[in-house]
Amino acid sequence: MLVFWCILLRDVSKVWIRTIMYQEALTENAFTNLWYWAVIVIAWINLIQYTFGIPREIFSAARKGDAQAQKDVLALIDINARFIISDFTKFGSLLVLMTCFVLSSFATIGFKNDIYTLQALFFIGLPIAVIGIMSFVYSKKLVACSYDWEIFCRTYNMFWYIKWAMALISISFTMFWAVYIEVTAF
Repeated sequence: MLVFWCILLRDVSKVWIRTIMYQEALTENAFTNLWYWAVIVIAWINLIQYTFGIPREIFSAARKGDAQAQKDVLALIDINARFIISDFTKFGSLLVLMTCFVLSSFATIGFKNDIYTLQALFFIGLPIAVIGIMSFVYSKKLVACSYDWEIFCRTYNMFWYIKWAMALISISFTMFWAVYIEVTAF
């Protein structure tokens, strides 16, 4: 019975490799796909909207003086900052290792072999990985300052503007790369 399952898995894996890893399927130009751009927009909107897990609307209300919103923001930052720090403390080395491996694999294979799908995934993954590292650094800074409201407001706004700048740069660079690929194809 075990031999049967081993043979079946071997044959299924061959079919899977042929269909999924087929070069024509991977060399499709992901940059011309409308779904790729929709994923980019949705990913960046969610990343920018929730800084430290706190929606921008709640932070704006707390910044304007709403006492209940300020309590909610401080409670959320306490929970989310400790959660981010504990996750990076437990799984940080493994997470960094796996992220570097995946991103370097996407970059090496994608750019060396002109596989546009892997290039597109690299252009999504790299800035998101940088934002993940920055959220860990800023979370440690917030925990160290004992959640002082003024320091929190400055840190939140600075990180929010950095994420906006990274989004603009990332999307612009991805668009320029897509145009470059389309222009040099002819």
